[in-house]
Amino acid sequence: MSSNKRLGLYIISLVIITLFIFLISFAKESDSSYLYSNKTIKTSNLTIDYPFFNNKIDDELWKYISNINNKNVDKVSYIVSYVYGYKSILFTKYLDNKIVDYDSFIFNDKNEKIQIDNIVNDVQKLKEKIAIYSNINNISLTENIKYDYLLKSDELQIIMTNNNGISKNFNTIYINYNELDDILLFDYIKDINYQKVLTTTSVIPIITTDDSLKDKISKDKVIAFTFDDGPSKYTIDILNILDAYGAKATFFEVGYMMKNRGEIVKEVLARGHEIGNHTTDHSNLNKLSTAKIKEKVSGNNDIFKSITNQDFPLLRPPYGNCKESIRSLIDVPIIKWSVDSRDWESRNKDKIIELVKKYTKTGDIILFHDLYESTKDAIEVLVPYFYEQGYTIVTVSELFEINEIELEPSHVYYSAK
Repeated sequence: MSSNKRLGLYIISLVIITLFIFLISFAKESDSSYLYSNKTIKTSNLTIDYPFFNNKIDDELWKYISNINNKNVDKVSYIVSYVYGYKSILFTKYLDNKIVDYDSFIFNDKNEKIQIDNIVNDVQKLKEKIAIYSNINNISLTENIKYDYLLKSDELQIIMTNNNGISKNFNTIYINYNELDDILLFDYIKDINYQKVLTTTSVIPIITTDDSLKDKISKDKVIAFTFDDGPSKYTIDILNILDAYGAKATFFEVGYMMKNRGEIVKEVLARGHEIGNHTTDHSNLNKLSTAKIKEKVSGNNDIFKSITNQDFPLLRPPYGNCKESIRSLIDVPIIKWSVDSRDWESRNKDKIIELVKKYTKTGDIILFHDLYESTKDAIEVLVPYFYEQGYTIVTVSELFEINEIELEPSHVYYSAK
């Protein structure tokens, strides 16, 4: 073999090895689980899941874990995000299957615990941007807010906890790093197509009003998005899209889906959305006996209550079928819809968008299903579209409150017009 051929083979081999190393590195950067193992502590009334890194991070986390009060918490879960050399951890605390608090930690590339002012060079400017974002999206803030942060690949997740001394209220927002470019202390991969929407040219005042929704939002342009048949693998993506604009929605969930994704059920509620009853197994109520109807409806409520310790406030009958003779069996308001996206039929993003844009007017209840990727893609377009048109997207219960219509058990509602 000539020396030129040997040199060529050597160069090709070197390229292949380099590419292989890069792919492994990329995979590790995308999947943080290789950095830690899961550990669980169980006592009679407390279960704590936490990440174990086998380095000095564990000392900091153990201090935190050791001080968790089992009188106020019975379960702790976590999320680990590994981006740009940082380890970002968000703990979620539960009591009786309801979120009661969050706590966050950030560690640098030396595994040292750091604060948010090690991530941004101006915390006040960060809070101004949070306030502007919240104001745009009708999120009320008070003076005594606790901020928890989770670093993600392209955005900063911020959980704001308002404790009024009696109860806690949580709001989660996501701010793209492009919006924080002037204060970020680390380099990130910029989205060249992202257009900034926030500005800190003026400080937005903190909102402390306790006025009702109907006083805050005009009923001239308000609609409700609803999602049936979940929760699914796309539900969290849809929540993230809604949260980015401060939009709220109602999810009518099926029992067998909730059993498999109980954590998502709790996440939907924790982010301020609404969940309604859609029976245990998507049964056609018109074809069932009285006993079976009660079984399918109350059984689903039992599943929901076992996860959240709450009862369903609303019911949507599968297929919209709920003849007059059986409505008295339903002890909550029965919600149908006035605009059907027909996402279940087309499975086509563009057709969904076209139909919903064409027929939606104020007071409408729009039917979607959070089962399909095409629906998720359509929502990503429709939410900013309606906000640009001056609309506010709210839950079903909020829609009727804003329009001063009292929802009554066993009654059927198609819209709030």
